Formats: sequence, C-alpha cells, structure tokens
Amino acid sequence: MEQYREKLKMQNALMTIGCGILSMFCIMISMDGNLFALPKPAVSENWQDFWQGFCTGAAAGILLLMVFFLVRNLRAIGDEKFLKKLYVKAHDERTEKIYTTARGTAMQVFLIGGLAAVCIGGYFSMTVGLTILGCVIFCSLTCLAFKFYFSAKL
Repeated sequence: MEQYREKLKMQNALMTIGCGILSMFCIMISMDGNLFALPKPAVSENWQDFWQGFCTGAAAGILLLMVFFLVRNLRAIGDEKFLKKLYVKAHDERTEKIYTTARGTAMQVFLIGGLAAVCIGGYFSMTVGLTILGCVIFCSLTCLAFKFYFSAKL
C-alpha cells in the first residue's frame, strides 16, 4: 500500500505542474488570444474568436479534471480506508480487462472509420483527406510499435 501511496504522490506532483502550465495557458489565451506572439491565422474574425474560446475552454476543462484528481489523491493519501478503496478500484483485473478490450476495439473502429473518412474527405478537400490519412498512419504505426514492445516485454 505504501508503494501506491508514493505513486499517488508522484501523480500529485505532475498534476500540480500541469495545473500551473494550463493556468498560464488559459490566462495567456484569454488576455489577447495570441499565444506566444504567434501570427494570427489568416481566417475570418469569427473563426479566430471561436478557436480562442475553444482552446480556453478545453484547457479549463482539463484543468478542472486535474484539480479533481489532485484533490481525490490528496484525500486518499490522508485516509487509509479511501486509499484501499482506490487501490482496489485501480487494480481490479476485470476492470482492466474491460478497458483493454474496449481500447483495442475502439482502435480498430477508429482505423477502419478513418480509412473511410480518408476516401470520403478526399473528395471534398485534399488537405482534409491527407490530414486524416496522416492520423490513420500515425495510429497504425503507434499500434504496431506498442504491439512489438509489449510482445517483447510480456
């Protein structure tokens, strides 16, 4: 149980750093909408406003999740009963098998759907088609790399 407690402490340290970075990101974007003095994209004003709001909202949502898990971990570190409950939940074999199976199936669906989207998107825009193709190739190569890695490790 002490190892799990140390793992939670490490997660807390990483989440604290992440919260700081995301907070700065939210502040910088909401101040002028021009993060790191990058040139604004040559698109309409509405798109720039939408994108600024989207990035700020996404960062704020992730920030809230990180704060939630940080508070949960701090509570578990101080409460032995809650720590055991989290440990059992995190190391349940049935739950791990369900997640593993679901992720594998989701990746297959994503790759097949991505290939269909490449064919369909290519008719409307070459940029969209090639972007989706790049995502599909990246996911395929990542799956292949992890397959070789875990085949050797397990």
